[in-house]
Amino acid sequence: MIISFKAIRQRLERHVVAHSLGGVPFVGEALLHLEQLDWLCRRLETVERETAGTDSLSASTTPGNLLPDPVIELKTLTEAFYYVAWRFVALLDGTAGPVPCLRGLKRRCSGIRMVRNQLLEHPEGKDSGIHIPSIMFGTSKGPTLKVCAAVKVETDGTVLFRTNEDHLLDAGLWQNARQLKEEVENCLSACDVVA
Repeated sequence: MIISFKAIRQRLERHVVAHSLGGVPFVGEALLHLEQLDWLCRRLETVERETAGTDSLSASTTPGNLLPDPVIELKTLTEAFYYVAWRFVALLDGTAGPVPCLRGLKRRCSGIRMVRNQLLEHPEGKDSGIHIPSIMFGTSKGPTLKVCAAVKVETDGTVLFRTNEDHLLDAGLWQNARQLKEEVENCLSACDVVA
């Protein structure tokens, strides 16, 4: 389920031109981030297809548990998506944001905020507590980070992972990307009505 950010980039660019915001700091960086998010989504869809024959859950928590390259690439691209998305949101948020109608995106983009803050940057916090670097893929949700909540090591050395699918902090990349896209669209639409 690929999410495209091309139309959002074009719409934001038209808004920037219409409101003479082209010389405002960070507008160019925000537009670049939309291009990066679009590329990341396309690449993630391709890599997720390439992992079709791999177990849908992979974790790299123990020595000797090497992940196949497509899974490493999928996890790397997924994390990159969240960092780029958060930077885009952070650039446009706040009272000094270059595009006034996009202020408040941090609050509105709860999925991106949750994954970036609680799963990637601060997993040691009480709101996360999930320290096992794992990823689930091959579902309609898209790549989903930190899905393992517990590990059990058997007496023979076998490591068992338990997924915590009922209490995932990550709704999945496709849902979080869709939320970001819809929130930017809604903000720009509200701006167009006011203008």
